[in-house]
Amino acid sequence: MATQFDMLCDVLPGRDSWKFIVRVLRMWSISSFMKPNEINSLEMVLIDEKGGKIHASLRKQLLYLF
Repeated sequence: MATQFDMLCDVLPGRDSWKFIVRVLRMWSISSFMKPNEINSLEMVLIDEKGGKIHASLRKQLLYLF
């Protein structure tokens, strides 16, 4: 049974569950304003196999998962 994956160009509001295969094209961290040595968020540009791109943000509270 083959697993079906979604393309980034098919993303629509209202759906909660997606399965993507992507690569991280670019990644950078955003420092906290009051504490410059503390990371506030991690920003990424993701790309799929068809060349679709999307911006993703990972907030400070979820950095430990990544």
